[in-house]
Amino acid sequence: MNAQIALAVVGFAVTVWVAFLTLAAEATRRTRNASSLLVGRRQIASKLGLGAIERIGQHPASLTAQIWVLRVLTLAALCFTGWHLVSALIYE
Repeated sequence: MNAQIALAVVGFAVTVWVAFLTLAAEATRRTRNASSLLVGRRQIASKLGLGAIERIGQHPASLTAQIWVLRVLTLAALCFTGWHLVSALIYE
């Protein structure tokens, strides 16, 4: 049972972490044009010859895809946590 509880705690920590990453990605998408950080990243990438890759990474469609992937990962981590919590209760 202790292993199930430990896995549930780790799963919960991962759920919270990925949820924060999802919120940060959503904020990045909303403030894409006004963000000085993203403008600076584009300028640095242009100087290094990686401007096209950075523009693709900051395109609204790719940011939306990133958000959806993070949402799915959050749901998967939450399901993992729930599974191990229920297993700890059942096999007590």
